[in-house]
Amino acid sequence: MISEVKMKTIVVWRRWILLLSVCLCILAGCTSGAEKIERLLETLPVPPGATLLYQEEGEEQGSQDACYFPYTKQLYGTDQSFEQVVEFYENNLDPAMWDKWEDDCTPPGSPSWRRGKEFLLDLGSDPRLEFPEKVVSDAQSRYQTVYFLVVTYVDRIAREKCLGW
Repeated sequence: MISEVKMKTIVVWRRWILLLSVCLCILAGCTSGAEKIERLLETLPVPPGATLLYQEEGEEQGSQDACYFPYTKQLYGTDQSFEQVVEFYENNLDPAMWDKWEDDCTPPGSPSWRRGKEFLLDLGSDPRLEFPEKVVSDAQSRYQTVYFLVVTYVDRIAREKCLGW
């Protein structure tokens, strides 16, 4: 039979383990996909002279219940050409962290990158289908080039069940 002192010791240790588990969860991995995207966006380079005009967060759902893909879309305006913007990202995304990425859904002339298995970054030149018409038309009247970035987070479950990565 377990003595009362041992039982109290076990209860105390269980509480400490639970507290430590909660702390680790908060510090390491219990952040949402949207929060992970937000942290990533803070580290992305932006071409000189480019201005963030509009941002929208959302979530797409794939064909299965586990297939949720949070994303953030950002609309930028600049007086550089789209080719210069592409060149900027190709030269300034750290190749140790970002790989060029293409799949069947990548439109021609719209480069994409993948960071590990968690993040996808798409650069697009035609924001008309992605953003409100008024925002796009105002931006196009003020800037030579209007482009957009889409950062998508793909968690482990979505990668395995939906994408087969």
